[in-house]
Amino acid sequence: DRTFTNAWIKSNVLEDHRRRRRELRRAFESLVRQGVPGLHYLEGDGLLGDDGEAATDGSHPSDLGFHRQADAFEVILRRILA
Repeated sequence: DRTFTNAWIKSNVLEDHRRRRRELRRAFESLVRQGVPGLHYLEGDGLLGDDGEAATDGSHPSDLGFHRQADAFEVILRRILA
């Protein structure tokens, strides 16, 4: 769950991110406890950067936003696939 680029100024957006992330994390941990193999968790903070330039409307990533997300995913995927 990426952080919207306007979350720093909109407390309701930031709180919504926190709530969703808590639920995503709970679901992930539940699946891990159930023994579901091959699961990995990537934190959403920072996926779009912190300069406000990586989304077209605060939410939907621009080319820059997708590039930044790809960079974050690459690090994790290389580790997983190694």
